[in-house]
Amino acid sequence: HLNSTSDLDLIIIYDSDNSETSMGLKPLESRVYYTRLTKAFVTAMSAKMNHGKLYELDMRLRPSGRKGPVATSWYSFKNYQMEEAWIWEHLALTRGRVICGETLLVQNIELFRVKLFEKVDKKEAIRALINMRLKLKETKSELHEWEFKRGAGKIQDIELLSQLYTLISGEKTRDVISGLMLGLKSGALNDSQINKLIKTYKLLLVMNTTSRLIRDKNQLSQKVTNSGYSFLLKVTKRNTKKELTRDLNTLTKGVASLIDRLLEDKTLKKKP
Repeated sequence: HLNSTSDLDLIIIYDSDNSETSMGLKPLESRVYYTRLTKAFVTAMSAKMNHGKLYELDMRLRPSGRKGPVATSWYSFKNYQMEEAWIWEHLALTRGRVICGETLLVQNIELFRVKLFEKVDKKEAIRALINMRLKLKETKSELHEWEFKRGAGKIQDIELLSQLYTLISGEKTRDVISGLMLGLKSGALNDSQINKLIKTYKLLLVMNTTSRLIRDKNQLSQKVTNSGYSFLLKVTKRNTKKELTRDLNTLTKGVASLIDRLLEDKTLKKKP
């Protein structure tokens, strides 16, 4: 879900088809050619123009992270994902989508993505998510009342659970709601639990998107005007600030407790 302050997480993958050099007037080594091409692309996408930037780009999901080449060869990408990638990278890949590319490479990437999920150790994935949530809780002191993405029972927490269900099921689905529904399909969640997760997630998305419109994310102490609150209450279908605050606290605490219980089981399966 993109809002006015969202960035795009991109991985640039190329397949030089065993060609060692480009075919232009000034032949370049394939790796150099694709690195330069990617840098030009990133500059075009993120350069500040008269009306701002097209998008903020985040390239940290590539195998080399912040370091190394900005473009990854198809061989290196497969090798890294199979042998070195962390579980959180596989979780992120559950929502991966090829935007554009040569048809055969696009098909191969999608086939590889699904086969990769089939090889994931389910118990290891659950343990990894438990550890991730513990580390995220350590940053709780940095959170503020207008933080709807990070924190127990909030957007990131629900999305990670959805990604986990997608990862261990090996399904092709990408969106959060469909991922949560896999929990219902597997028997890990009942109707009441899935409804609570979806209801909370949708409310948090509305709050997160709306808050970006009525306040500056870089000014956390900025007070929201009465008209801003009126708009917020209208889009969330609440009557008062007190009602909205109460519902948010109740829903997020309930979801956080639910996810705790689900992960404690270590199997994500409903007991007979």
